[in-house]
Amino acid sequence: MDASAFEQAKQCFLDGLSALERDELALAEAAFRRSLQWMPGRLSTLLNLTAVLTRQARFADARAICLEIVALGDGAEEAWLNMGITYAAESDLVQALAS
Repeated sequence: MDASAFEQAKQCFLDGLSALERDELALAEAAFRRSLQWMPGRLSTLLNLTAVLTRQARFADARAICLEIVALGDGAEEAWLNMGITYAAESDLVQALAS
């Protein structure tokens, strides 16, 4: 990866965090997705994207990304936690505890 791609990904990631702090979830999602275009599979970006999707009540989308993270190997613990949160938010406590 070249330095330019890293800087672009970093700026998009920071934009996403800023939007998330302001509760501008659509902007945060777009920024995190742009960051992933520059640096696919970046754990911190994927985890933040799952948080945004969960806050948007897009639980199935969030779980799909959690499963991507689990497949990557890194960050599986946080991905399982986030997946459990999505199930809890849907009041599916059996699945939440299983995650």
